[in-house]
Amino acid sequence: MNIFAFCIILIFVYMTTVFLFALWLKDNSIVDVAYGLAFILLGWAGLLVFGSGHTRQWLIVMLVTIWGLRLAVHILLRKQGAVSYTHLRAH
Repeated sequence: MNIFAFCIILIFVYMTTVFLFALWLKDNSIVDVAYGLAFILLGWAGLLVFGSGHTRQWLIVMLVTIWGLRLAVHILLRKQGAVSYTHLRAH
């Protein structure tokens, strides 16, 4: 199996699971948070299954992890109302 088929199957299973969980909770906004975490999942799974352990590969996965966590936390905080941009829209 090549890396693209592996990632397609992995992301399909992950996002389908999150979608079913969101249906069960009756809260589809968790899918937005899971979207950022999906990048982390794909990066690490691709590295562990297909990576050669080169320093550049580790660096890229670490940067994707930082970015994915930042994205997920930002969306989660917006969902909870901690971050609001309504004051910018008023002007």
